[in-house]
Amino acid sequence: MIASQDEYLIANSEAQKFEQALATVRRRGPSAGVHPGVHEAMIESLESELLILGERLARYQARPRD
Repeated sequence: MIASQDEYLIANSEAQKFEQALATVRRRGPSAGVHPGVHEAMIESLESELLILGERLARYQARPRD
């Protein structure tokens, strides 16, 4: 749960980092010695974390204002 504007800014920054990491992992493909299934699991993990952060950011933005 994001409870303050400061937390929102941090979470938004982290979401951007996840987006960049996801784009890099997709572009580069599996590293030498990494099974394609493991590589796909890495992508799915990043997507999952990004989805969770996105949902938290959206809930914070939609909250009633004082």
